[in-house]
Amino acid sequence: MTGGEGRTHDTGCEIRDVGRRSWDPVPGTRHLLSCILGAISFALLQSGGGAGLGPVGRIPPGGSACPPCLQVARGEARPPTSSNPLPVRRPDLRNFLYVETDHFVLYCHPGLLPSTLAWVQYFLEATYREVVRYMGLAFDKPVVVILYTEAAYEAERRWRQVPAWGGAMYDGRVHLPVPNVRPLPSTLRRRVRHELCHAVLDRYTLGQAPLWLQEGIAYGCEYMDDPAFLEDAFQSIRDLRRVPSADVLRRSDYAALGEQTVRDVYTAAHRWVQHLIEQYGRDAFERWLDRMAQGRPWETAFQEVYGADFSNLYEAWRADLQK
Repeated sequence: MTGGEGRTHDTGCEIRDVGRRSWDPVPGTRHLLSCILGAISFALLQSGGGAGLGPVGRIPPGGSACPPCLQVARGEARPPTSSNPLPVRRPDLRNFLYVETDHFVLYCHPGLLPSTLAWVQYFLEATYREVVRYMGLAFDKPVVVILYTEAAYEAERRWRQVPAWGGAMYDGRVHLPVPNVRPLPSTLRRRVRHELCHAVLDRYTLGQAPLWLQEGIAYGCEYMDDPAFLEDAFQSIRDLRRVPSADVLRRSDYAALGEQTVRDVYTAAHRWVQHLIEQYGRDAFERWLDRMAQGRPWETAFQEVYGADFSNLYEAWRADLQK
């Protein structure tokens, strides 16, 4: 789940590739898109075109889901702009334990056990490497993660009026509840994958990425190791004629829709992104994201690239699903 306020964007972005270094004046967008779209193509090949954007299946040891490039994003250079920001408040971190790892700055609630913190540090780094392999990207600055006990997170969630089913929050920093148990539940790994994807897209589209795009891609990353789940979920909403309308998808806030409807939105958004790439090509999708990365509003950029209004194009696709 996302939310946050805009900050100044740092356009410098180092690109690490095999055997060379370069600088991209438009925060590395084109290199990032090549990595993302490489992962998409891999997913389509693995699934015969039916698995959706994110699920690339299990990546073999030493393998990659994208071309051999590693994008470096500025992890804290620019928290996202959001049309539906979370309440402007940061938790009081003065009593939180401060820990730095290779890729994270952690603020740890004092109620978390030392053994839990040690395990979480390992867990976050392992999950980070999964996302790097999946999307071909990395941050050159640490991602800030605030770790709560489950009770403390619940209090924070209620204050922010975020639905309980969201599981975690992102407002430029990841807010994550951590149980004092080992091993950590698999749901926590999925939540971290999801929130890291939000961080990437928000920074590379200058906060212009619509919520449906954010959630569609993050949902695929969340279930990267279970493409069958995404395929079954989409087939279910299609059979039950529950594919959400364009008006629902384009909302800036899904919280009031209820958990089941939101899951339907995530599933449909995931498949719609795949359709855009299959039907209109990688280059068009890349141009759309690239224009957002230059500050163009997403609907304006969509019209310019695809030559059609988003709602009209989406509703035509949706109608075709019901034939």
